Amino acid sequence: MVQSMSETFTTKEGFCRPNISNHLIIPFTTKEGFCRPNISNHLIIPFTTKEGFCRPNISNHLIIPFTTKEGFCRPNISNHLIIPFTTKEGFCRPNISNHLIIPFTTKEGFCRPNISNHLIIPFTTKEGFCRPNISNHLIIPFTTKEGFCRPSISNHLIIPFTTKEGFCRPKYLKNHLIIPFTTKEGFCRPNISNHLIIPFTTTKEGFCRPNISNHLIIPFTTKEGFCRPNISNHLIIPFTFTTKEGFCRPNISNHLIIPFTTKEGFCRPNISNHLIIPFTTKEGFCRPNISNHLIIPFTTKE
Repeated sequence: MVQSMSETFTTKEGFCRPNISNHLIIPFTTKEGFCRPNISNHLIIPFTTKEGFCRPNISNHLIIPFTTKEGFCRPNISNHLIIPFTTKEGFCRPNISNHLIIPFTTKEGFCRPNISNHLIIPFTTKEGFCRPNISNHLIIPFTTKEGFCRPSISNHLIIPFTTKEGFCRPKYLKNHLIIPFTTKEGFCRPNISNHLIIPFTTTKEGFCRPNISNHLIIPFTTKEGFCRPNISNHLIIPFTFTTKEGFCRPNISNHLIIPFTTKEGFCRPNISNHLIIPFTTKEGFCRPNISNHLIIPFTTKE
């Protein structure tokens, strides 16, 4: 651990140029250019620069950096993972539990992570509060201040997201991933290809409260209630349902997925294989009855 950290260094300007080579890394810099990492086990935690640009070079299992507005980093790591994040006030209160990771955002709202192995997913809320609750082998996307997302993912990850303007420009993933997302206008144009999918949206207030429990993923709803997913294989797409107030309370339980309802309570799913589609009520409550492997329905405003 000490040797890995010795390979990294920071400058007075707050630039971090780590040289990482193995299973962990944990350098980071503060606004003053001081490095005060707190490492505890088999984890890794990269860093950010004073200008708000993040250029980590990660090569193996996981990595998660984060910065605060004041330049203080207070990560709380517990196992083989890392999940930091920043709030508008510059306080970091991550809650990590298993084999996941959650990257970060920069001061300018540009995200340029370079991930190479298992998973990485950051996200921010409108108010700058991050309260993710992760429990297993999942991932959670994010949004940027300007609404531009340019992640580069390569392996067993998933990274969907939404932008402030409602434009999503993800860089397609190539393996066991999926990337759906929603826009502020309520248009959904996901491109899914294999086993999982996990995007989600924040509430009208900008709070994210996902509840994930297994090897699944959680799709999303749009403000207008338009859903146009493109699914192709043995995927899964759980569900979120929004109330008139714009709160998201997904409930996932196994290797299945459940769609969601729109404000009008109309359901028009498009099913093609070994799936199942529950149903919704006019009040925006979801009471699906699922019995087997997957399910992928959804509803539109019409």
